[in-house]
Amino acid sequence: MRLHEERARKEMFRFLGFHLAVGSFGGCFIGVLILWIDLAGLRTLLWKSEDAFLMGFLLFASLILTFGAIGMGIGIMGKSEEREG
Repeated sequence: MRLHEERARKEMFRFLGFHLAVGSFGGCFIGVLILWIDLAGLRTLLWKSEDAFLMGFLLFASLILTFGAIGMGIGIMGKSEEREG
């Protein structure tokens, strides 16, 4: 019984890690897109700032955390649909 629980735990972490990675990649993509199209002048503001590294880090960290969490949530909600059907 213990071996089965360990396998299930590893499968769960692999599942969540995959969805976290996909969501984080999506957040990075959105961040690059925001800077590339200079949405609301953010790229200009970033390059003219003395703390450009800090601003860039905060932008990408918040996007990665947000979209990573969204990706995991979508994965969990989709998993429950697989069981029902």
